[in-house]
Amino acid sequence: MKALMAGASVVMSASELVKNGIDRAKSLLQELSNWMDIHEYESVDILRGVLSQRSVAHPAAFERANYMKALTLFDNRF
Repeated sequence: MKALMAGASVVMSASELVKNGIDRAKSLLQELSNWMDIHEYESVDILRGVLSQRSVAHPAAFERANYMKALTLFDNRF
């Protein structure tokens, strides 16, 4: 979901399918459909990119906020 909202056209799901079997693909699609219904998105095309830098009113502020978040999440113990 996050990848689509960030603008991805393709997302990796291979490890999920390997771990849980090919039938997991059906439930993933159903979960996506349910979430989209709840949040009133009519299609993946409408959903795609809603959280990208291109779709915000102030791209520089968006970039700065994400940079600050990355800094606060950074763990320099490794």
